[in-house]
Amino acid sequence: MGWRANADWWPEPFLERLEARRTLVLFDNRGAGRTGDPGGLFSMRQMADDAAGLLAALGFERADVLGVSMGGMIAQELVLRHPERVRRLVLASTHCGRRSGVRAHPEARRTTFRILREPHRIERHLGRLLFSRRLTRADRALVQELERVRRIAPISEWASLKQYLAILRHDTRARLGGITAPTLVLAAERDLMVPADNARVLAAAIPGARLQIFPGGSHALLHERAGEIAELVAAFLDELPERGTVPPVPRAKHA
Repeated sequence: MGWRANADWWPEPFLERLEARRTLVLFDNRGAGRTGDPGGLFSMRQMADDAAGLLAALGFERADVLGVSMGGMIAQELVLRHPERVRRLVLASTHCGRRSGVRAHPEARRTTFRILREPHRIERHLGRLLFSRRLTRADRALVQELERVRRIAPISEWASLKQYLAILRHDTRARLGGITAPTLVLAAERDLMVPADNARVLAAAIPGARLQIFPGGSHALLHERAGEIAELVAAFLDELPERGTVPPVPRAKHA
């Protein structure tokens, strides 16, 4: 999952569709949810190594990997640092770092500055970043659901800041050409937090990557269109492996 989020944040309709055909491994990044803070600053490379270590501890050689937002940054480092662990890769609402040349939306920059000045009031500002528009009745229901899951195992302000600093230092732009796993890149046309041009940069730089940009969507795309995206991801993961590749091993659920 992404910045400040944990395994509770995955939308149930999305998980239910994928669980119909496969077993899921869900986990909390360091400092978030039920995973402790080991101290020191965080980096995407550390969190990618955490994910690889979890797969090894569970006895899995390879897995399909899906990362959303900051989770997509971790997924990039995972496939680059541990390519033998990743069979197929799905990157959603994410970017490869500031060297992509894509500037954040001005509203997102202003909101981020407010969050950094008033971290204790972050929830007041996140709705605007997540949904990129005036909230509708359906959006408010999603906001209420996100608020509910946020209260289950909330991240500390200090761990939240360290995750954010890791996002600022994230940079895979020059290494994306080394990704050999089949890759699907997803983005939303109206995402304020991670503009869709970031997805175009990723798809152009990763050999053979496919790109799907959803018109009118926001950074909360996975929650807004859970069923549709689950169908798209499931179809991508169900494709026959390329000649010479190793089939995926069984997976187990862990949260």
